[in-house]
Amino acid sequence: DFNNDGLVTPGDIYNSQYSLTNSSTSCTMQDVIVTNSCEIQNISGEPITLAPNATNTTNYTGTRIITQNDINYGSLTICARINLADQNYYGKDISLNIPLNIPNGIMLNAFLDTNNNGMQDNNETDYNYGTFGYQINGGQAHSLNTYSGELYLYETNPANVYNLTYNINANNSFCGAQYIVGTSSYPNVTVANGSGIVTYNFPITVIPCTDVSVNLYSNSLPRPGFAHYITIVYKNEGNQVVNGAISYTKNTTESIINISEFGAVTTPTGFTFDYYSLYPGETRYINVNTQVPTIPTVQLGQLLTNSVTITPTDANMPNNSTTLTQTIVGSYDPNDKTESHGDRILHSSFTSNDYLNYTIRFENTGTAEAINIRVEDVLDSKLDETSIRMVASSHPYVLDRVGSNLKWNFNGVNLPSSVPDTQTGHGYIVFQVKPKPGFAIGDVIQNTANIYFDFNPAIVTNTCTTEFVSTLANENFRFNNFKSFPNPVKNSLTISNASPIETIVISSILGQKMIAKQVNDIQTEIDLSQLSNGIYFVKVTCQGNEKTIKIIKE
Repeated sequence: DFNNDGLVTPGDIYNSQYSLTNSSTSCTMQDVIVTNSCEIQNISGEPITLAPNATNTTNYTGTRIITQNDINYGSLTICARINLADQNYYGKDISLNIPLNIPNGIMLNAFLDTNNNGMQDNNETDYNYGTFGYQINGGQAHSLNTYSGELYLYETNPANVYNLTYNINANNSFCGAQYIVGTSSYPNVTVANGSGIVTYNFPITVIPCTDVSVNLYSNSLPRPGFAHYITIVYKNEGNQVVNGAISYTKNTTESIINISEFGAVTTPTGFTFDYYSLYPGETRYINVNTQVPTIPTVQLGQLLTNSVTITPTDANMPNNSTTLTQTIVGSYDPNDKTESHGDRILHSSFTSNDYLNYTIRFENTGTAEAINIRVEDVLDSKLDETSIRMVASSHPYVLDRVGSNLKWNFNGVNLPSSVPDTQTGHGYIVFQVKPKPGFAIGDVIQNTANIYFDFNPAIVTNTCTTEFVSTLANENFRFNNFKSFPNPVKNSLTISNASPIETIVISSILGQKMIAKQVNDIQTEIDLSQLSNGIYFVKVTCQGNEKTIKIIKE
């Protein structure tokens, strides 16, 4: 019972133990092994020898992560195969159907009701661009977005009263006003004992509207000499089938190695690609693989900007183009948070219709699978929490928003340990949010995320900082030519800057101040040999300004 709620819910684990018996009275069985043969489960144990009439009940065990489909079916199946080293033995399969104690609850279901009958027919698709809402006994309001367009709420107390709602937030797309929810609320809902899962439908009808959008994100940061991966995600935000074209403009530093779409036509500045039959609500991806040159062709801290546009021209042009600005790094922490504009945004170029585009990356660097993952983020007070919209994610999720508190639950994802130079064991979240009206030059927006793997303590990302400025022509010379090395660091960290550094403060990921130093010089070395291995934040001040970096102590 992963979350200790007393219910069978996604992400809970079914444990099994295997008993192996040699029923022969004379033959010793060599190298007896048990493997998985059907459902996704982990079976662990080493090959064993079984003497005649011997039984082993401890060597092989299995774990099976419970999914929403298992709960919907009311049972799960576990399968195993026993085999021997003897080539004349072809193996024996066993299969067990395990009934589940199905909890009582509610399923909220949003779908496009093309025939206006209020029921979801086989050819009618789910709709996942709206927001479910619920309150229990008039209490705290929860706003939830799901990967699938369905939401399950489980309940054990028949006295609890739910108010259920669904709305299509105008921030989700320009065509949001062209989607009409037939039944938008269900007040005073209770869950009777023994009721099972009761479905509440939110049928949606449409008025013709065309709107396409395009975004860029990357699950890696550019590193000198390494390949760099960028993903273009384009969506049909409207309700009409669309044909069009995508134009990608790369930065002048990188060279394109590969484009995932066969029909892409390379150009001196990037590539173009024609797409066809993009259906309403459909999302497609183009992966771009580039090569980052080595130092000194590029420098650590250098900014790389790539951009993309999409046609046709429609009534909502702001989401037809976007840019991604990233900083070239050396060694880096795989759990981080970035914003696509970089750390500075030209105020005059950013309108009330524009979004900040955040990417939270996480990686399982442990020695076992992460069964359930939770990511928490408290939005800066300058951000409009009601404007949240998802762009992409590596795994199915449920986003639960209470006020400015965001919580993504990835239940039962079973994220494996990461493998170097691959995307195995990696995950990400890409989302957009608008600043609140009235944002001004000099406003600084900060955000930090906490990543939880199963029951482990939080991994705290860097603090992602975005400042609205009057001009991008003049860089902040207070941190011009700022350098810090090595990272990871074993004993001594060197920090240098073109302008004199005033102070340096090193803190743990829990905010505990570990080292504070007065510098008043353009370069200094800090002895970190007494610090424990882990992640630390280094805050540097120069002429009243601050710069924070993250380091890894080995």
